[in-house]
Amino acid sequence: MEVLIPAGDVATFTGSYIDYGFPTGNALAFTIGGSSNASGPSHSIISLIAGNTPASGYGNADGTITMGGPGHGSYLVSAAAGFTTATTASVAVTGFNPATDQEIYALKLSQNGSSGSITDTNILTRIAADINGANGNNASTGVSASLITGVYTLLFPAASGYDLLLTSAPGFTATGGADLGFDFSSSGQGDTSPLVAGVAVTGIAAVPEPATAAGIVIGAAGLLLGRRKNMQLA
Repeated sequence: MEVLIPAGDVATFTGSYIDYGFPTGNALAFTIGGSSNASGPSHSIISLIAGNTPASGYGNADGTITMGGPGHGSYLVSAAAGFTTATTASVAVTGFNPATDQEIYALKLSQNGSSGSITDTNILTRIAADINGANGNNASTGVSASLITGVYTLLFPAASGYDLLLTSAPGFTATGGADLGFDFSSSGQGDTSPLVAGVAVTGIAAVPEPATAAGIVIGAAGLLLGRRKNMQLA
């Protein structure tokens, strides 16, 4: 039996082996081309929840993000301390001031064991869509994913290695801190396209969500000024 499928298309076959010319009558279900796994993921790729207890199913606790600055409006980027590269893990987030402060998280990603970040926009766009619930995935809890564009490139420039933004959902309150879980294994990732195979997280950072674009520009300028002063003192 021969089945021809155009490149890039997806075909799902269901029925019995007899239906497709095989000598047994057992149930048959498989996908060619890669869209979603047959059983589906058991949870979303990303989970942001309030409290200091990691969400179930998201691997081991791996590092802590302590929000810097006096509170909303400081726009200080805080990277996860003690974090190690993982396919699935959870990161504690503390220091929200106030607890209702909305945060933006940034992910550094690698693929298939590469030491560098993912630079292909097509791959990053697909990963963001997967996080948001496309291609057989569950919509992520507490965040939405997007590419790093516009004024956010001032805080997370390409040279920093950060690849995607995760914006916390409106109204999220970090009572007792928060926990950010991720899972790019088959338990969280339902997309079987080769484009998104072998994704791992190599770094996570967070910054208070700016009230205005002007605010983030001012914050970034302050960071640059601080770096120049430090260089002069060194």
